Amino acid sequence: AADPRAVVAAGVRSEVGWNTSLGHLEIGDARLVVLDKWAMMEVPVELAWSLIPHALPEQRARRGGQGAAVDAAASTGQLAVATLPLGQQQVDLSILRRLLTAEEARRLLSLLPEEFDLDRADVEMVPKRWVMVEREGRPVPGREALAEAMRPIVEERVLPFLREGLACPDCAVCSSIVRRYSHDLGERYRDPPHTDGQAYATVVVALDSAGVDYDGGLYVITDPARPLTVAMQVGDAIVHRWDLQHGVQVDRGRRVSWILWAQDSEPCVPQVEFHQRPFFREAAEQGNAVAMHILGSGQNGRSAEGGRWLRRAAEAGFVKAMASLGTQLQGSDDQEAARWLRLAAAQGDVGARAALGMALLRAGQFREAEQWVRFAAEGGHPTAQNELGMMLLTGALQRPPEVPEATRWLEAAARQGHSLAQSNLGVCFAEGRGVDRSLPAALYWWTEAATQGLPDALQNLERFRSEQPGWASWPVYTGA
Repeated sequence: AADPRAVVAAGVRSEVGWNTSLGHLEIGDARLVVLDKWAMMEVPVELAWSLIPHALPEQRARRGGQGAAVDAAASTGQLAVATLPLGQQQVDLSILRRLLTAEEARRLLSLLPEEFDLDRADVEMVPKRWVMVEREGRPVPGREALAEAMRPIVEERVLPFLREGLACPDCAVCSSIVRRYSHDLGERYRDPPHTDGQAYATVVVALDSAGVDYDGGLYVITDPARPLTVAMQVGDAIVHRWDLQHGVQVDRGRRVSWILWAQDSEPCVPQVEFHQRPFFREAAEQGNAVAMHILGSGQNGRSAEGGRWLRRAAEAGFVKAMASLGTQLQGSDDQEAARWLRLAAAQGDVGARAALGMALLRAGQFREAEQWVRFAAEGGHPTAQNELGMMLLTGALQRPPEVPEATRWLEAAARQGHSLAQSNLGVCFAEGRGVDRSLPAALYWWTEAATQGLPDALQNLERFRSEQPGWASWPVYTGA
C-alpha cells in the first residue's frame, strides 16, 4: 500500500515552508474501519499550531521581496501581542479511503443538474457554485432523487463513523450540498481559510480525483502561511470537526465534492442558535481560540460578551480573530483597527491585507496602501484584485493611470465571479480601455454581473441592448 503520508504531502504550498520537526503535523497509522455494511481505510491526521507562528530565520532570509516587506510591517505592528498566551492548539481530521465506489460517485454526478446555483453567502463578494440537496435534514424541492441516492451512504457509512469515530452518538446530518470549484470562465476556483462554525462535524467526499480532473484541492492550515493540500481521489472523504481551518485552491480543471454538515444532536438549528450549544463555551473557557472567535463573530459579536471573546482570541494571537477585530473597529477606532489589521496582514491573512490597504488608501498613505492591496491581490483575493485594478485605472495612487495592468487585475477578479470587477471590465471592453474594444465581451461581463443583481451592470445591460438591436446574434464570448 502507498505511504499514507503521500495523501497529505502531495501539493504542499507554503510561503515560509513546512517543517514537521516543529511538531505541526502527525500522521497516524492507517487502520481498517469495518461498519455494518461497509469497510474502508482511515488515516488519522493531527495538526498542532502555535498561535503566533514565525518563519524560520533562514526561510525569512530566502523570501526577500514580499517576505521582507511583510517582516518589516510586522515589526512596525509589534507582532508579539499575546497577552493571554494559550500555547499550542491541536485539531484533528480523518482521511477515509473509498467511502464511495467510483461507480457510486459517477451515479451521483449523473444526477446533478447541468447548471449549479449561486451561493451568495461569501465574505469575498464572490458567489460559489453549489447544489443544495438537503436543508435542516429535509430534501430541497426538486432534489429528491439526488437525496434518495445519497441517503443509504449517509445512514450506513457516514453517520456510523461520526457517531463512533467522533464520539458523537447523537450526530445528525443537517445540510447536504454539492460544491463545484472551477477555472471555467467566471467561476470560483478558491475559498480562503475558514472554519465550519455551522456544524459540529463536516464530511467532504470527493466526486473526482486530484491530479486527474484538477490540480490543487482542499487544504488545511496551522496558520495562514502553512497551507497543506490533501490529495483526494474519487470516493475519498475528509472528516473534521468545527475547529479545523481549511480552504480550497484549484489551480487547474474542475473539482466537485459532496459536503455534509452534521450537528451534535437534533433538531437542526440555525447557526446563531447552534453557537449556544455548551461545547463551544466549554472549549473557549479551556483555551480553544477558534471557539473564542466563533463566540465573538457574526451575531454573537454584537453583544458585549461576544466582543470580549473576540478580543481575547485576538490578544491570544489567533490570526482570524485579529482580522475580525480590526475590521470591527473600523470607523470607531481607526488607529486600533489598523494595528490589528496590520498584525493579521503581517501573518498572511489576505482579507486583512486587503482591508488594511484600503484603510491606508483612505488615509492618504498611497505607497503602503498599494503594497498591502497588491499583496492581497497576488494572494488571489478578488476584492483586492478589483480595487487594485481600479486604483491603477483611475490614477488613484497619485501617478498616471496604468491601464493595461489595471485591466489584467480586473479580469483576474472577474474570472473569479466578482460582480463589481465584471461590471468594470465590461466598461473597459465597451470603451477599449487597456484591451481591444469588444462589444460581445462587454455584453458577456455585464450579463454575468447582472446575474448577481448588480445595479450598475443591470443599467448598462439595458442601455446596451437598446442601442445594439443585433446583440442576440453576436458570437458568444469565450474569454480567449
